[in-house]
Amino acid sequence: MAVHNNIVSGQTLVNRAGYIENQSKRIMDINNSEKCVPATKTVILCGTSRLPENVTAKHVFGFFTLEIEVEPADFQIVNAACTMCPSLGEKMLLKSLIGYEVEEGIKNAVESVNTRFFSTNKKAVAAALRDLHIGYVEYRKNMKTFVESPICSKY
Repeated sequence: MAVHNNIVSGQTLVNRAGYIENQSKRIMDINNSEKCVPATKTVILCGTSRLPENVTAKHVFGFFTLEIEVEPADFQIVNAACTMCPSLGEKMLLKSLIGYEVEEGIKNAVESVNTRFFSTNKKAVAAALRDLHIGYVEYRKNMKTFVESPICSKY
């Protein structure tokens, strides 16, 4: 890249324009994919746990978070995401969750983590799954309260 006195050359502008165009297409593809389009009445549930001390990210982020998007009519997991997990571990975790009912998905994920995932993050992932399950049970127990709450009716 040719930058002289804060002036960018024509060639660099063309390269940047091509880059921006490619990024824009990529973002549009992501936004148009079925996986990324949120359903209108879904519920997001999160599970969180502390990362181990020997993980570098512990000193920056501190926590591992797992979130699932659930269809409240049948409690099917329609989407999931997590932070601070190696990419292959994340794929394995998300495949064991998405498309299943919450109870079954969490059971699949726990089994997958116990038998296939060997990382310093393993206990944090298992703890986040437990926390997610606790949140799900609380949501089911208080589901009617959430819907009928006067605070929720304002929105």
